[in-house]
Amino acid sequence: SDESPRWAAEPIRTPFQFVEMTATPRAGSDVGVFGLIDGDYAADSQLEKRHGCAKPIRLVSSNAKGGQQNAKLAKKLVEEAEELAQAGDGVEPCRRIAVVVNRVDCARSAFALLEKKHPDRVELMIGRMRPIDRDKLTKNLQERFRTGSEESLTEPHFVVATQCLEVGADFDFDGMVCQCASLDSLRQRFGRLNRLGATPHARGAIVMAEGDRAPRKPDPIYGESLPTTWQWLSDNDQQASEGVVDFGVLALDSLIERSREANTETIEKLSA
Repeated sequence: SDESPRWAAEPIRTPFQFVEMTATPRAGSDVGVFGLIDGDYAADSQLEKRHGCAKPIRLVSSNAKGGQQNAKLAKKLVEEAEELAQAGDGVEPCRRIAVVVNRVDCARSAFALLEKKHPDRVELMIGRMRPIDRDKLTKNLQERFRTGSEESLTEPHFVVATQCLEVGADFDFDGMVCQCASLDSLRQRFGRLNRLGATPHARGAIVMAEGDRAPRKPDPIYGESLPTTWQWLSDNDQQASEGVVDFGVLALDSLIERSREANTETIEKLSA
């Protein structure tokens, strides 16, 4: 029978249904969401460590705009990545650093700049790669960047990537520089920063190009969420106007919830 009355509490017209699977459900979604509760953290100290660790992310502006936006932005992103690789004021240098951007041209420009200074210690991962090449690269990167990797690095190693780094690969970085994107994309990206909560020196930066702050038309991927997300991050600076936002899982969830209570409409605009 199409309605399967023998095994269903209520008649079901089809055995199939859609299930949305995402780590960042849309704001205002009316579907049921599986989530963690306080008891889960009390029962699992490792989970509490991973979600409770701080991920301080600096907000950095760039004057990149116009026809040279990608090239200028790439230069700023590389400067920030190299700064993460430097020690100072009692802070350890980062050794596993990701640079994540929104455009292939920007990724290639950043890769070229890093390759000149750090030959053999930088890789490029973009969606236009052949699947066989990406699989090979992912396998090689896992040796240095996989979660729980015990390989000791004495020099900084870099990965420059587009959005393809957001999902799929099990990477764990102690430094990350991102071009500003929608909030849900940023959460996905920084989910690969200090995944185990085992590197207290882990930190990163979000770089906003001037051309994206006041675009002439909405971004083809992120729509109007780029300037909205940047403004929201700036308004929620957590370190006395020094331009730092904590992207730790629990810290950011709390910040989003407070903002949703204050203005649900604004939160909804942060997603692409």
